[in-house]
Amino acid sequence: ILFNLTDSELEQFVIELGQPKFRAKQIREWLNRGAPDFASMKNIPDALRTKLDSVAKTLPVHIVKKLESSDGETTKFLLELNDGEQIECVLMRTTYGNSVCVSSQAGCAMGCKFCASTLLGLKRNLTANEIYAQILVAQWELRQDKFSDKPIRPNGDANNNDVSHIVIMGTGEPLQNTENVIDFIERANSQMGI
Repeated sequence: ILFNLTDSELEQFVIELGQPKFRAKQIREWLNRGAPDFASMKNIPDALRTKLDSVAKTLPVHIVKKLESSDGETTKFLLELNDGEQIECVLMRTTYGNSVCVSSQAGCAMGCKFCASTLLGLKRNLTANEIYAQILVAQWELRQDKFSDKPIRPNGDANNNDVSHIVIMGTGEPLQNTENVIDFIERANSQMGI
C-alpha cells in the first residue's frame, strides 16, 4: 500500500521499479488527493501505471459500496480494509461546509443497544492511515462532484470541493483507540494535511 510508505520508502520503491526519483513525488501528490487507483494518475506514464497495478495498491481502504441520499447531500461509503474488515464513513454536504464522519475501529466492543456496530464485536483498531484515508475517499468524491450533475452548494468560506469538518462517530469508540485517533487528528491538522 503506497499510501503507508514514508516519502523516502516511496522514492526507494520507485527507483527499484527502474523509474526516476521524481515519480515518487508525483505518486505522493495523487495519493494525498485520494486517488483510488493508478488509472487516475494522469501524469504517470501508462507503462508505469500498469506496473503499479500489478505490484501495489494506492490507499489502505477501497470502496465496496456507495449509497447516495435522495437529495444528493449525503454519501455513505462501505469501505474494505486491506485485511478484509469493513467500515463505513459518511460525507455530508451542508450549507456550512462538507463534513465527514469517520470510523476509528472495525467493529465495536461497547455494546450499545441502539447501535449496529457492536453486533459482531470489536475486530480491531484502525491505524491513523486507515482513518485518514477515509477523509481522502470523501475528498476525492467531492472533487468528482464538480464534474457531475450534482449541484454544488454554497457553503460560506469553505471550498466546495474540500472537507471542512471531521466527526469521529463512525464505527467504533474513538477513545478505545486514542493513540491512533490523536495521530490522525494531528496529521489532518498539519501543514501537509487537509
